[in-house]
Amino acid sequence: MISSLEAKVGDCCYFLVPMEAKPRFGQIISTLPQESCVHVMDMLESKYYTIWEQNADWDKDKLKGQKWKEPHNYLRDIKLEKTDDEKQSDKRKRNVYNGPKKKLKRKRSSK
Repeated sequence: MISSLEAKVGDCCYFLVPMEAKPRFGQIISTLPQESCVHVMDMLESKYYTIWEQNADWDKDKLKGQKWKEPHNYLRDIKLEKTDDEKQSDKRKRNVYNGPKKKLKRKRSSK
């Protein structure tokens, strides 16, 4: 079992998918620590999966013989750090949005 709190983008892991007994191998694209899951891209078929921590592991041998487990819908009680994208914007007026209105030319012939 991997932990989405410790997993980093670019790490590789093995994971289970429903209706398949054989574990797949993929690279971690992003982590969702609050939801206990990771986004993984399958190396062979280039498919993207959202995998629960219980269905992924660093070693292939630990996943052999296991079945896919139904993920829960509980959220962890952790506070996520704000990124640069989530900072409050300064409320200045910009000329892009508040520019002068263009008067459209009429393309039809006048009556």
